[in-house]
Amino acid sequence: MSTEYDERSGRQKEISTERVHHIIHEYLGMRKLCAMWVPCELTFDQKQRRVDDSEQYLKMIKRKKPEFLHRYVTTDETVISLRSLIYSHPFGLRNASSFTVFSRSGP
Repeated sequence: MSTEYDERSGRQKEISTERVHHIIHEYLGMRKLCAMWVPCELTFDQKQRRVDDSEQYLKMIKRKKPEFLHRYVTTDETVISLRSLIYSHPFGLRNASSFTVFSRSGP
């Protein structure tokens, strides 16, 4: 017996991903945030990697400032490359993200 076409509460709705995002953002006032821990005590190799990355970022800023600034996120004193974040996170970027209520009025 197949339940593929039976009406049930868990049946998948025919709604686009874009529409779901619109409802979550506009009607529910929620935003997707990603929070990660950044190690405070770095090994020599980690420190050297940050120096190398920083030098590379400076070159990128000098070459293509607008494009560079649109691809990087800063918070506090930390600069995080979105590309390296996606590939380096042990559980993947999606698993590090969650939805939260967004306040339109600032602090």
